[in-house]
Amino acid sequence: ATQAAPGAGMASALEEVIAECAEGNSAEGFATAITMAVTLIGNVLEKGDECPPVSRASKALHSKLLSRTAGERLLAATGFKLDEAADKYVFDASLGEDEVARRRALLRAAMDRAAGVLEAVIRIGDGNAPDVALRAVAITKVYLENIVANPEDAAKRSISAGNKALAARLLAAEGGEALLTACGFDLGGEAYVCSDPPGPLPRVALATLCRADDVWGALAAEAGGPGGGASGGDSAHGTAAEPLSGFKVLELPPLASLEGRQGVADMEPALVLTDGRSAVELHCWLPCSKRWRKAGSMPIPSTSFTWCSEAVPPSGARAE
Repeated sequence: ATQAAPGAGMASALEEVIAECAEGNSAEGFATAITMAVTLIGNVLEKGDECPPVSRASKALHSKLLSRTAGERLLAATGFKLDEAADKYVFDASLGEDEVARRRALLRAAMDRAAGVLEAVIRIGDGNAPDVALRAVAITKVYLENIVANPEDAAKRSISAGNKALAARLLAAEGGEALLTACGFDLGGEAYVCSDPPGPLPRVALATLCRADDVWGALAAEAGGPGGGASGGDSAHGTAAEPLSGFKVLELPPLASLEGRQGVADMEPALVLTDGRSAVELHCWLPCSKRWRKAGSMPIPSTSFTWCSEAVPPSGARAE
């Protein structure tokens, strides 16, 4: 009979606890915990037998890892055992270098997957109207849920590139394809296929997506906008952004007036005059990246408004 390599069973335990850590913590909390685990096992590979044990009293260890949901089990599954007498965590010396490297690779893959999905979530929330961003995240979650529920079913890992729901809800959104790619799907021929082996990565991606509204809300609140994420909420000042109403074109503020000015709500509109007063531009406030983005313009004189290619108005909307 073939003997399993030392620690092979713990590798499966590590996969499970990585997923549980992602599901049980905020996106930021998981990133902090997994980064600490990667650092600790990296030290083992770099220093070998000279790697010192880690004190259980370490404030950094407690705040970044042990205080997190599944944090202590993540440390144990990484290969650290508690020496009760010394009150320190000592790495399991029976694990070979190849096994240690494999565990670090798994931890790094989970760390990178969570970071990539988080970046894509921020981008899609930043570049689209709230309902568009929510629909994009929702359908991506469905794709991942299918994989998580049926890890051995190859059909659940493939989405036809011509799928109408995929095109309308995800690919039509700014950053939609980047979100799909960040979650592990790549375009191959006529389908987007997730080639991740059975393991924690789809669950890590799904857990990060499930925190999307919290991420958007936190970033918007930090930027001085509403704290309710893409689903809405009151502004930080307790008042909603003022709607655009009747105005005189030549009395609009100049484009330069947006420099240093912050909006108070997600996608808050602002009309400005370009230099030389040759056109009126519509800009929208993006609270995540704390900037105004041009959405469209209308030459002067004219009544024809042109949307920017990346700024798609809601269905049925038209510029007056």
